[in-house]
Amino acid sequence: MKPLPTIQLEGAAERVRRALYEAVTALQKLPFVPARVIRNITLENGASKLVPHGLGREPVLVIVGAPRAPGGAGSGAINEDTSGVDRTKFVKLYAIDFAQAVTFDVAVL
Repeated sequence: MKPLPTIQLEGAAERVRRALYEAVTALQKLPFVPARVIRNITLENGASKLVPHGLGREPVLVIVGAPRAPGGAGSGAINEDTSGVDRTKFVKLYAIDFAQAVTFDVAVL
């Protein structure tokens, strides 16, 4: 039986290892879930607003930042209303129990 020819695998294996390392490193720098931060949304007390998010899908999580207002925001709340809204395009937010209009940021994941 004739012996098999010797193949130089070390160089090829190193190139594959390096390519995999670079690909994994690039993937690790990407966000796990695409997210958007929408800044400076203003709501009057008792009002609601449709906020376009641009994700192209329903958000998994909506995080509302701390409300800001001249002289302090008070102790109200900003909530999401999911009824009657195309959530692939908008989140509907409403403010309750504030003494004045509040401004806030929203992260949509």
